[in-house]
Amino acid sequence: MKFLLIFLIALRAVYGITLEKALELGKLRATEVRLSELEIKRLEQEIRKVRASVLPQVRSQVGFTYLSEDSQSIREFSISLEQPIFNLSALEALKVARGQKKLEELILQDITKEVERQVRVLFFSALLRKEYVSLAVDNLKFWEENLRFVEGKFSAGVLPKVELLRAKAELSKANAELERAKNEYQNALRNLGLLLKTQIDDISGEFELKKIELGDIEKELIQNNSTLKVESKRIEIAKSAVEFQKSRYYPTVSAFASYLNSSARIKQNDGFSFQLRLNAEIFDGYAKDASVAQANIEVLKQTEKFEDLKLELLTKLRNSVGNLRAISARIDAIEQSNQSAKEALRLSTERYRFGIASQLEVLEARRNLNQIQAELLNALYEYQLSLSDVIRLIR
Repeated sequence: MKFLLIFLIALRAVYGITLEKALELGKLRATEVRLSELEIKRLEQEIRKVRASVLPQVRSQVGFTYLSEDSQSIREFSISLEQPIFNLSALEALKVARGQKKLEELILQDITKEVERQVRVLFFSALLRKEYVSLAVDNLKFWEENLRFVEGKFSAGVLPKVELLRAKAELSKANAELERAKNEYQNALRNLGLLLKTQIDDISGEFELKKIELGDIEKELIQNNSTLKVESKRIEIAKSAVEFQKSRYYPTVSAFASYLNSSARIKQNDGFSFQLRLNAEIFDGYAKDASVAQANIEVLKQTEKFEDLKLELLTKLRNSVGNLRAISARIDAIEQSNQSAKEALRLSTERYRFGIASQLEVLEARRNLNQIQAELLNALYEYQLSLSDVIRLIR
């Protein structure tokens, strides 16, 4: 078992953490998720407290009294049982408490979805920086090879010293760019590790133009969006609160049973008693009416918030889908430019090696290729962000 654990750790160090593993860790370790889970447990205990108001209540009492005047002692023992028979207010309160627990479960789902989106954003941000490192390494290799070529030509007296100095300067720039890219990659890994509460040394993955079925996505949003479900549940709870306030108009009926044993030197009492009690409030100065009105106003407020949120999310969805289409078209164009820039660099390099082009031409071609490749990576990154937004909204 220990060997297997060591092997898995070593395997992770070689291949790095994947997006799927990062999503799994996020759902397990994110602080927001853990706090929501604890809140659900607290609400479970709250339901137990509210349920107690409709369950039997048993009480006992033992007493001892000593009268010094006649040296008499009185001993008492009693036990009583109270059982609510009709208490609509308590039942409605229990309904509200259960609704609160269901609401928190929906909030947990919503938080989990948001954590998944955050993990995706941080993961693809780190992946972008990792790709920048790869570009910087490739650029460094190119200028190392270029310097070797220039040094050979300079030693042979073919190229002037300025060409050698320019080649060394470009190599130094490439080294500095690589170090900057490595530092940004490590910063991105630390940000991802902070969310996942673990140290991450490397990630494994690549940018893909994953397509999703864009059917009736607005309908999917209304049916599946976890944030909308939370707000819809808030409306249900607000309506339950109205019923709870109305239930206070109804009387309560309770049954009591007790046993009393009282003994003194002269007299002893021992027996049972039964009682049925009806409690009804005749007039409270319209306090209950005001409470019902306030609860109804809360329903209207929650409904207004729900409609505003739905419109906001639909607008965000339309924007994200539009971004996906625009970025996809931009990626196609950049990829064509990338092929052209690679060919231009190849031709410039060959022309320079044959002495019919200057190193400045090679420098310009290489910079153009680097810029286009960085632009392509940025477009792929933006595509993943918009895709993550769409997934967050409709699933």
